[in-house]
Amino acid sequence: ALPLPAMPWHTARDRLVEVGCAFGLLAGTLGKIGGDVVLLMQSEVGEVFEPAAAGKGGSSAMPHKRNPVSSVAAVAAATRVPGLVATLFSAMAQPHERAAGQWH
Repeated sequence: ALPLPAMPWHTARDRLVEVGCAFGLLAGTLGKIGGDVVLLMQSEVGEVFEPAAAGKGGSSAMPHKRNPVSSVAAVAAATRVPGLVATLFSAMAQPHERAAGQWH
């Protein structure tokens, strides 16, 4: 027989939210790095670049220019993370020992 858990996980969501917060911090850091790469790839600065790949980041108007496609995607994804982490926090408060609908 399986042993009974020390406490029901249905209402103890601390660990799940903690993992979500850690991923949120990681996404925020990657978004910051992506934003820095976008700025440093400007034609006026030109200190860094994303590697060239077929069909990715080329400019039809200026063939010498490369656009920071991956960095822009990282920045866009990072802007969504605060709302997603807030959703995890809002689902933490559960009545007694069983979810009553907030998690579903």
